[in-house]
Amino acid sequence: MDKSVFDRHHIQFDTEAKTQKEAFHVIAHAAYEAGFVKNENAYFEGMCEREKEATTGFQDGIAIPHSKHATCIKPGIFLVKFEHPIAWNALDGEPVQVALGLTIPEDGGDVHLRILSKLARKMISEEFRTALKTGTDVEALYEVIAAVEL
Repeated sequence: MDKSVFDRHHIQFDTEAKTQKEAFHVIAHAAYEAGFVKNENAYFEGMCEREKEATTGFQDGIAIPHSKHATCIKPGIFLVKFEHPIAWNALDGEPVQVALGLTIPEDGGDVHLRILSKLARKMISEEFRTALKTGTDVEALYEVIAAVEL
């Protein structure tokens, strides 16, 4: 995994979020603080708009919310584990416990497709999903995502 896309500082454990919008705010704030988006609110709104098109909730409590937006400066992955399961309208109807938020620059070409494709392929693996859900510290979660080859 390219460290310019994902590093240990992109992992958070959230104890506050209880709704999907609150989850999007957590992701948007992390991306803004890390310098991946110019405008936190615009990125938040972009994720909300994208979610209206189709759910980003996959299965087993994992979602990949994202936004291809002008406010995104560079591609990034932000992993957030939520203390409270979040209603998400996921494909399997289950609440989300882990989100992998993606920042996707408008002029990013096919980088976002490559990242989404690689993550979606990994989601097929029960071992991968379990590792995301059961990881209890930054290092364990970092190793799970860092092993994804972009």
